[in-house]
Amino acid sequence: ADGALLIEGQHWVDELNKGRVDSVMAALEERKVDSMRLYYSLVELPAYRKIADIVNTQLALLKDLGPLPSQVREALRREVEGL
Repeated sequence: ADGALLIEGQHWVDELNKGRVDSVMAALEERKVDSMRLYYSLVELPAYRKIADIVNTQLALLKDLGPLPSQVREALRREVEGL
């Protein structure tokens, strides 16, 4: 994948989750991957109709960023397979 989308459906933002998102973004940057490829959004469950807009926003961002370089994609694949 060229990016990831994380949608949280709680009406309040848990500090632990925010910390995890920050950690994932830092890990991406360490691996020479633009952290903007992780798109985080809070959507309260009654507003689930916004999810299509969020997905479209993420897709547009990824289109602007372009695909991950092959060597970065391969390094990430090897790392994930080693888990």
